[in-house]
Amino acid sequence: MKWLIALETDNDPITVCRLMNIFRRKGLKIVTLTLATQPAGFSLMALVESPEADVEHVFNFLRRTSGVHHVDYYRHEPSADASFLFIDGAEDSSNAAR
Repeated sequence: MKWLIALETDNDPITVCRLMNIFRRKGLKIVTLTLATQPAGFSLMALVESPEADVEHVFNFLRRTSGVHHVDYYRHEPSADASFLFIDGAEDSSNAAR
């Protein structure tokens, strides 16, 4: 099953390294990964593939990981026209301007 993970981390790059290790240890196959900086830390989104039975466990594990905040996940529904769009809604967002 493919699913999208969206989370934020603190400003320590070691937390991102820990996440990559968690993905490897939990057997998540990374399809797509994006990482962006924010004033308070990093924003990570990853489209991953794993057995459906593992999704809840991995989600709850990530929520309890030190330095990780605001964990969300979305199930990927197969469709020829499927896409995900996330826009930073902050007033001074340069990403929204692009």
